[in-house]
Amino acid sequence: MPEFDSKKQELNCKIIAGKVGISNVDDFLSSLKNIAHEYDVTIQAMDAELIAGEEHIKSAVKKAIRATEFLYIQIFKRYEKEHGFKKLQKR
Repeated sequence: MPEFDSKKQELNCKIIAGKVGISNVDDFLSSLKNIAHEYDVTIQAMDAELIAGEEHIKSAVKKAIRATEFLYIQIFKRYEKEHGFKKLQKR
């Protein structure tokens, strides 16, 4: 099984703060999705009134990375069980 170790990953996170008025949430989220797809990045928008500071955001990002890694491991295990796939072959 592939190994995932969030401790080995460098956190490449840019925090941009600002104040915006959003008249149409669906359009705003669609714009973020398009930008994320075009630049191959993950974008999260948050209500600053609910954030305790920059370290709070970094901690949340690290937890999201660990949760994603856990999900990939579970998908791999399911695939392995369903298809009898035991080991990736190196080329």
